[in-house]
Amino acid sequence: MERLTKKKNMNQQYNTNILQKLKLKYDIKFLEQYKKKGTSIIMATIPPGAGNLDKAIKLCKQKSVNSNNIKDRTNRDSVQQTTQKMVRYLDSINAKEFDNSNGLMLYVGVFGKS
Repeated sequence: MERLTKKKNMNQQYNTNILQKLKLKYDIKFLEQYKKKGTSIIMATIPPGAGNLDKAIKLCKQKSVNSNNIKDRTNRDSVQQTTQKMVRYLDSINAKEFDNSNGLMLYVGVFGKS
Protein backbone atom coordinates (compact mmCIF):
# COMPACT_ATOMS: atom_id res chain seq x y z
CA MET A 1 0.00 0.00 0.00
CA GLU A 2 2.88 2.36 0.81
CA ARG A 3 4.41 1.77 -2.61
CA LEU A 4 1.18 2.80 -4.31
CA THR A 5 0.97 5.96 -2.21
CA LYS A 6 4.60 6.89 -2.97
CA LYS A 7 4.11 6.18 -6.67
CA LYS A 8 0.94 8.29 -6.72
CA ASN A 9 2.76 11.21 -5.03
CA MET A 10 5.64 10.94 -7.51
CA ASN A 11 3.20 10.99 -10.43
CA GLN A 12 1.45 14.05 -9.02
CA GLN A 13 4.78 15.89 -8.63
CA TYR A 14 5.81 14.89 -12.16
CA ASN A 15 2.50 16.14 -13.57
CA THR A 16 2.85 19.41 -11.65
CA ASN A 17 6.35 19.95 -13.09
CA ILE A 18 5.08 19.30 -16.62
CA LEU A 19 2.21 21.76 -16.13
CA GLN A 20 4.59 24.42 -14.80
CA LYS A 21 6.88 24.00 -17.82
CA LEU A 22 3.96 24.21 -20.24
CA LYS A 23 2.68 27.36 -18.52
CA LEU A 24 6.14 28.94 -18.74
CA LYS A 25 6.35 28.13 -22.48
CA TYR A 26 2.90 29.64 -22.99
CA ASP A 27 3.89 32.79 -21.09
CA ILE A 28 7.04 33.21 -23.16
CA LYS A 29 5.09 32.85 -26.42
CA PHE A 30 2.59 35.39 -25.11
CA LEU A 31 5.38 37.88 -24.36
CA GLU A 32 6.99 37.37 -27.80
CA GLN A 33 4.05 39.12 -29.47
CA TYR A 34 5.19 42.37 -27.86
CA LYS A 35 8.53 42.50 -29.68
CA LYS A 36 8.78 46.09 -30.90
CA LYS A 37 11.39 48.80 -30.89
CA GLY A 38 11.89 50.01 -27.36
CA THR A 39 10.65 46.82 -25.72
CA SER A 40 12.77 45.73 -22.81
CA ILE A 41 12.14 42.66 -20.69
CA ILE A 42 14.44 41.57 -17.91
CA MET A 43 14.23 38.13 -16.32
CA ALA A 44 15.83 37.55 -12.95
CA THR A 45 16.09 34.41 -10.85
CA ILE A 46 16.99 35.08 -7.24
CA PRO A 47 17.70 32.19 -4.85
CA PRO A 48 16.34 32.42 -1.27
CA GLY A 49 18.26 34.42 1.30
CA ALA A 50 18.27 38.07 2.32
CA GLY A 51 21.87 38.44 1.09
CA ASN A 52 20.84 37.35 -2.40
CA LEU A 53 18.03 39.91 -2.44
CA ASP A 54 20.49 42.68 -1.57
CA LYS A 55 22.87 41.50 -4.30
CA ALA A 56 20.06 41.53 -6.85
CA ILE A 57 19.08 45.11 -5.92
CA LYS A 58 22.69 46.24 -6.17
CA LEU A 59 23.10 44.53 -9.56
CA CYS A 60 19.91 46.14 -10.93
CA LYS A 61 21.07 49.58 -9.82
CA GLN A 62 24.44 48.97 -11.50
CA LYS A 63 22.74 47.84 -14.74
CA SER A 64 20.60 50.99 -14.70
CA VAL A 65 23.71 53.16 -14.49
CA ASN A 66 25.49 51.13 -17.18
CA SER A 67 22.52 51.55 -19.52
CA ASN A 68 23.64 55.16 -20.08
CA ASN A 69 26.11 53.68 -22.60
CA ILE A 70 23.31 52.51 -24.92
CA LYS A 71 23.35 54.80 -27.98
CA ASP A 72 19.73 54.44 -29.11
CA ARG A 73 17.59 56.74 -26.95
CA THR A 74 14.46 54.58 -27.13
CA ASN A 75 16.24 51.43 -26.05
CA ARG A 76 18.23 53.26 -23.38
CA ASP A 77 15.07 54.74 -21.87
CA SER A 78 13.23 51.40 -21.88
CA VAL A 79 16.16 49.58 -20.24
CA GLN A 80 16.42 52.27 -17.57
CA GLN A 81 12.66 52.16 -16.90
CA THR A 82 12.72 48.37 -16.63
CA THR A 83 15.66 48.25 -14.23
CA GLN A 84 14.14 51.01 -12.10
CA LYS A 85 10.83 49.08 -11.92
CA MET A 86 12.69 45.98 -10.82
CA VAL A 87 14.60 47.89 -8.13
CA ARG A 88 11.35 49.39 -6.80
CA TYR A 89 9.72 45.96 -6.66
CA LEU A 90 12.72 44.31 -4.98
CA ASP A 91 12.90 47.14 -2.43
CA SER A 92 9.28 46.46 -1.48
CA ILE A 93 10.01 42.82 -0.53
CA ASN A 94 10.45 42.12 3.16
CA ALA A 95 13.93 40.59 3.57
CA LYS A 96 12.89 38.42 6.54
CA GLU A 97 10.02 36.88 4.59
CA PHE A 98 12.23 36.38 1.55
CA ASP A 99 14.80 34.54 3.67
CA ASN A 100 12.19 31.84 4.39
CA SER A 101 10.84 31.64 0.83
CA ASN A 102 11.72 29.38 -2.10
CA GLY A 103 13.36 32.17 -4.05
CA LEU A 104 11.97 34.42 -6.76
CA MET A 105 11.69 34.55 -10.53
CA LEU A 106 10.79 37.93 -12.01
CA TYR A 107 9.84 39.10 -15.46
CA VAL A 108 9.80 42.90 -15.61
CA GLY A 109 9.30 44.82 -18.80
CA VAL A 110 8.44 47.96 -20.67
CA PHE A 111 6.69 47.51 -24.00
CA GLY A 112 7.53 49.76 -26.94
CA LYS A 113 4.97 51.64 -28.94
CA SER A 114 3.86 50.29 -32.29
